[in-house]
Amino acid sequence: MKILKIELQNINSLQCETPIVIDFEHPRFDNVGLYAITGPTGAGKTTLLDAVTIALYRRVPRFEKTGSKGGLEDVVSYGASSAMARITFEAQQGRYEAQWDIRLKGANGKLLGKPVETVRLKNLSNGLIIAETKTACDEKVVEITQLNYDQFLRSVLLAQGEFAAFLSAKNSEKGLLLQQIAGDDIYRKIGETLKNKISEEKKVLDQIKSKINTDDLLSDEFASQLLSENKLLNEKQLTLNAELKILETVLNNYKQLNKLHEQIEELEKAKIQLAFDEEHHKQDFQQLEKHEAAEPYKDTLTEIARIEKDIEKNKKRIIEIDMELKTNQLEMTEAINYEKKCKTTLENKDQNDKDWQPKLEKVIELDTTINAHKAALLDKEKSKNQILEQIKELTKSVAQKKEQIKIYESTLSLLNNYFDKNKNMPAIEKKLSRWNIQLTHRKSNWDRLTVLKNNTAKKKQEFASNKSLIDDIIISNNEKKQKLTFLNNEIKTLDSQLERGNIQNLVEQNNQLHIQHQKLQELIQLSQTHSQLTVSQKELEAKHIELDKYKQTILVQTYAVEAKINSTTLLVNDAEELYEKDRYIVSLETERAKLKQDEPCALCGSTEHPLVEKYADIKISDSKKKLDERKSTLETLNKELKTLELELTKNKVNLTNLLLQMDKNKSDIDALKQKFVAYNSGFAIHDKITIQKALEDTKNKQTALSQLISTSQEQQKEKDKKQTELSALEVEIKTFDLRMAELSTTNSGIEELLSDFKSESNLLQIKNEENERELAIHFADCELQLPEIEDAIRFTQHLEADVKTYNDNIIKQTETQNNVQKCNIEIANFSQQIEQKTYELSLIVNSINKVSQDLQMQTTVRATILPAEISTEQKRTELQQNITKAKHEFEIATNRNNALREHQTARTAEKESIDKNQSEINSKLSNLISTLNNSILTSIFSNRDELSHSLLSDSLKNQYLRARKLQNDKRIEITTLDTNIHTEITKLEREFKQKDSFENSLAKLAEINEQKEKLQKRLGEIAESFRKNEEINARNIQVVNEIRAQERVCLKWTSLMTVLGGSQDAFNTYVQRLTLKNLINLANMHLYKLNRRYSLQLNANYKPGEELNFKLVDHYQADEMRLVDTSSGGEKFLISLALALGLSDLASAQVSIGSLFIDEGFGTLDSNTLETVISTLETLKMQGKTIGIISHVDSLKERIPLQIQVLKKSNGISKVLINE
Repeated sequence: MKILKIELQNINSLQCETPIVIDFEHPRFDNVGLYAITGPTGAGKTTLLDAVTIALYRRVPRFEKTGSKGGLEDVVSYGASSAMARITFEAQQGRYEAQWDIRLKGANGKLLGKPVETVRLKNLSNGLIIAETKTACDEKVVEITQLNYDQFLRSVLLAQGEFAAFLSAKNSEKGLLLQQIAGDDIYRKIGETLKNKISEEKKVLDQIKSKINTDDLLSDEFASQLLSENKLLNEKQLTLNAELKILETVLNNYKQLNKLHEQIEELEKAKIQLAFDEEHHKQDFQQLEKHEAAEPYKDTLTEIARIEKDIEKNKKRIIEIDMELKTNQLEMTEAINYEKKCKTTLENKDQNDKDWQPKLEKVIELDTTINAHKAALLDKEKSKNQILEQIKELTKSVAQKKEQIKIYESTLSLLNNYFDKNKNMPAIEKKLSRWNIQLTHRKSNWDRLTVLKNNTAKKKQEFASNKSLIDDIIISNNEKKQKLTFLNNEIKTLDSQLERGNIQNLVEQNNQLHIQHQKLQELIQLSQTHSQLTVSQKELEAKHIELDKYKQTILVQTYAVEAKINSTTLLVNDAEELYEKDRYIVSLETERAKLKQDEPCALCGSTEHPLVEKYADIKISDSKKKLDERKSTLETLNKELKTLELELTKNKVNLTNLLLQMDKNKSDIDALKQKFVAYNSGFAIHDKITIQKALEDTKNKQTALSQLISTSQEQQKEKDKKQTELSALEVEIKTFDLRMAELSTTNSGIEELLSDFKSESNLLQIKNEENERELAIHFADCELQLPEIEDAIRFTQHLEADVKTYNDNIIKQTETQNNVQKCNIEIANFSQQIEQKTYELSLIVNSINKVSQDLQMQTTVRATILPAEISTEQKRTELQQNITKAKHEFEIATNRNNALREHQTARTAEKESIDKNQSEINSKLSNLISTLNNSILTSIFSNRDELSHSLLSDSLKNQYLRARKLQNDKRIEITTLDTNIHTEITKLEREFKQKDSFENSLAKLAEINEQKEKLQKRLGEIAESFRKNEEINARNIQVVNEIRAQERVCLKWTSLMTVLGGSQDAFNTYVQRLTLKNLINLANMHLYKLNRRYSLQLNANYKPGEELNFKLVDHYQADEMRLVDTSSGGEKFLISLALALGLSDLASAQVSIGSLFIDEGFGTLDSNTLETVISTLETLKMQGKTIGIISHVDSLKERIPLQIQVLKKSNGISKVLINE
């Protein structure tokens, strides 16, 4: 961020009519890294820096440092109606302009009730206005510069005086000063907020803990024992599960063996079905065998048929070719005659074209001459018209100039009359600036007299008002002191009453009664729970008897259903065998239909068929219906058995759960009795009424004690209230004393101010009288009268306007005389041009007549050769078209004749080719037929027709092949399956020779299931114990969760406090020390350039309160460390300057700072050190920085050639000059 230009107007002592401009882009600032802002004390040097902060942030640093409540209207120069501050700066590779304006008076000159303040931020790079409201400007300035107000003060306006105070401050004050300098007060607020938050959260935790009652919680030791037992039981259960899995594997193997025997039976049935299918497809397979025998001759038969077809096709094509050759011969004769005719026509057209060529060359020559004459005539006519137009324009211009001369002469006459009337105006112009200053001073003095008069009246009124307030304060203060004495007496009375009441003993007694009350409530709860559990135990025993009876009933029903299932299974097997036999008999119905009396059967060869009529009446639907009915009955019985088994399982589970619940109730009753006895209350667990009576007595005692405590608390509240009133009264009395002292001081100041007002008024009155006498003498010399004070501005403006009009008329007179002379010269020039143009016109007319005669003669000659309307190109095109047409017709005739010849040749060649091919095919056909006949003689076929009929279609062949393949695959499958089943049976029988029998395995399975059932029962009891523990804990679970949640919240905040140092100020101190360490590192870089002898170093070891102490290292004395307080004034200045430059680097870590301002402090340096400081500051130019030093040290002024001087004038006004 770099400041390029500062503009201001009417700010503090820098009052001016036009804005003061300091342009750092002016050539005088080129290659300048250091300049001085000089001037006497109070001239307004710091006002230039105020203008920068006002334009950017609308804030004045001096107001904030002194604690003044002044506003921006207070920076407006005395008597000015408006003020302005504007800076141009560079940031983020762009140019921007920030402007602030304020207006205190309206257009009528009266003060506004509320000043009108405007702001604007503009991007000069693209001309766009970024913001025009205060809030938007504040946000955009920070966004563009990347510096807020505090960062700007620390990085651009170096607060050197603050570091001087920091170096000499006490340990307790350094933290506050560094906080103000570096702006890290946020970290102190973080520590305070964190401490308050921890206190709040701990109070909430204490309130929640006061609600909880932990007497009923299950002990950790007993819970641990139950968990251990539960673990052992789970491990045993895993062992039983492994044994159970082994037994299940054995039983599954027995079941698999039975299943394999059933598969053998199914396999025998499949073999019977396979034999039946083979007989059924026997005839199809025979046809397939004949086809396979005839299939080698299929290609030969196909080739013979194709050759016979081709021979017939060639005979038809020869007849067609003979017809085409006859027709083509007639067309060829006609084409030859037409070709000869077209050739004769083409030769005639060529000769006609040659005869026309000389004529066309002559016509082209004539056309060229004619066109040239026409173009010349057009040019000459155009020139003729242009000259006529020019003569006309010149004649018109001469008339206009003569009219202008008349107007100019009239104007000169009027101006001469004006100058005669205003002869005094040159003298007035010379004295006008002096008069303007004198009238302005007169008006300013008069305004100041008016202000002094008004201020005197206000101050007198304020003095009287303050005096009246002092009297009122004295009376009110006496009343407050009397009330203070009365409150002290009342507080003493309440203290004595509270001592007699001894509220602490009452609270202790109440706490004991509260504990007893809770104990009795718990006893009542235990008594109620004991009664409920006793009743529940009796109900469970009754339910156990009912479930046992229901179990016996289900077992009886299960045995009956199993007997029915066994008998029904046998019936279903019988029905299935009957159904299979009927189905097989029905499947042979086709073969039975083929049987004939005394003829052999195709399957068995028998000639007798006694069962044909018997099997004819068999219907497969009857056996199928009977089988379905028996299966349905079996399925119903199986469902009924499953339902009974489910009921039995459910009954077992209910009985197990009931037993577990009964055992649990019994253990709960024993535990309740033990817990009740542990209270040592002297009551029986069933004596609930006696316990309730004791609880009522305790409640009554608590009520009585609560009333006594309430009375004491009311007394304490009354005392606190009185104490608060007493403190408020003491504060009011102190406030009254301070206010009275303040008013007395104010009145003393008012008396002194009234005396100053009177002296200033007398002096201004004398100055105004002298000024008016001098003005009256000067005005009389110029025949003018002295204006009234309020009309002075209008009078001056009127004179300035008259002077301006006089000067404008002199300029106008000179311009008019020059215009008259210019018009006369132009008229003479125009007349000369008219004569020249008239001569040129006569020459052009003669030339036009001569060219017209020649053009007429050439046109006549051209028409005799070729009419004018026909051009040579058109004639050439006509001749060429005739030749092209003749050529085209000749080419068509030739092409047609050639095409007919080619067609005749092609057809003749095709006929010869077919004849040759026909003889070859006949020979090949004879050979194929002979070969096929020889092959048939050695085959199973008698002739060619039988061979052809034996071949099957592709679809029928594929169908028979699939059927044969299916039969073969099924045969292989049955054989393979038969082998595999017998192998598996052999393997299983070999493996189980040394194993237990099926019955022994079932017995072991039942034993393991019984052990598992007992184990699960105990696991259920343990689970029920934990459930009961959770049920007992349910009353306090919400409070426990609240405590745990709140403890986590407290832990979070206390952990954060620990991380930040353990106290509310530790984090702030840590951050301040870290900031100071970084600041010292940056400052040492600058201090090394200022004086290599010294550097700064933080104390590595420090006591509480000394965290921000650092020492000066003297490298010329073997790096000896000494306190900064032992440094001289010049050394302290160098240290504070280095710290200020370091702070600028620290505050602008992410921003490039191109402008710095350093205020005062150079007076403590000797000449050598001053030279070193200036040289060091000049080196910062290499970093792109421009530094302005504000000082009134004479030697500094001499050392720095470029200076911005702020010089005092009269009446407290200063002016700004830039000297090189």
